Amino acid sequence: MTVQHWTTLDLEDMKFTVGMENFDDWFHRMEARYKELADKYKIIEETENKARREKLKQIRNEMPKANIVIGKLPPHIQKALGTQADSLLFSPDGLAKQLCEHPELSMAEYRSVFEQINGCQKIYPDKKLHVALILPKDKSTTYRVVLKTTGRRSEVYLLSLHKMSGDPLDRFMKRLKNKGLL
Repeated sequence: MTVQHWTTLDLEDMKFTVGMENFDDWFHRMEARYKELADKYKIIEETENKARREKLKQIRNEMPKANIVIGKLPPHIQKALGTQADSLLFSPDGLAKQLCEHPELSMAEYRSVFEQINGCQKIYPDKKLHVALILPKDKSTTYRVVLKTTGRRSEVYLLSLHKMSGDPLDRFMKRLKNKGLL
């Protein structure tokens, strides 16, 4: 007879863990795989948007399938998203999209945003997705974080993350104001 031992981790311990692997290790492994596939499909050399999107789609399909829990969803975000899911997930194919479209973001920026999502007080509906605006403690950069639930709302994923400032941020805020969300 085999005896299995289970260790229960609270959500704070799980914050940057997939299995027993931390976020930094996961990020480096997924980034290395993305770079291999980007070389294979020569996506960096592609300038035509349609062809680039097609190559990115192939890369995303070949990424590993090991999602990572990047944070706990507080009750006000669960309510805004209409979900009971208590964890925010990040997928390798989502990271591949991020690395392709937003290569300027560092691993430290991802971690900083993940740590601040819990304290984010404003979630804005935007079509089928939800957007959170994260302003770091040093108030230097605003990040637009797009969250998406699965069809049955049983899981929540970070879909997109990018910096916003100047005109794009002003236009986004104006759109929210016009919709009566501010």
